[in-house]
Amino acid sequence: MDQQIFIIIPANGKIKQLSQTIAELLNSVPVAALLLSKGQKLPEYESIAKQILPITKAHDCALLLDNEPVLAKKIGADGVHINGDIKLIKAALEELKPDLIVGAGNITNKHEAMEKGELGVDYVFFAKIDANEDNSLDLANWWAQTFEVPAIYNIKNKNLNNNPQTEFLAFNFNDFSSAKEMIEFLSK
Repeated sequence: MDQQIFIIIPANGKIKQLSQTIAELLNSVPVAALLLSKGQKLPEYESIAKQILPITKAHDCALLLDNEPVLAKKIGADGVHINGDIKLIKAALEELKPDLIVGAGNITNKHEAMEKGELGVDYVFFAKIDANEDNSLDLANWWAQTFEVPAIYNIKNKNLNNNPQTEFLAFNFNDFSSAKEMIEFLSK
């Protein structure tokens, strides 16, 4: 796998288990960025992010928060992943640039990709984080071959046979039964 790895992991469950899972993953596989997807109310999400941040920092892995630019800046996370519209991305860019990462997600067509990519984001993420289908390969490959802003392709169903050409490959922890299974898959 030549592309860099982008992991999506839900902020749910017990923090001790979540921290152990993340440490196990980062000790075993070179992960460029970890997106902590929000599944909690803000106070609980903040608490989880604060506890995970030292683990990601120790492994030189960017911790990105899910649609929370103010919180990312407050706790010293590496950046934010915005799934919203142009206004939300612009607000995040104003809040965090040039020091932190701002990524644009939930991109499903060329027009939207170009609109969001032109804003000055650090990456564009194709498909929804929690999408069940793997239907944006052509769009992601087109972007990666045409533009300089890095593309992240969301791998679903552990399907690497379709030959994505993006700079990053995203894997959702929810698609695996355990950290061990994810590590084995990513170590191939």
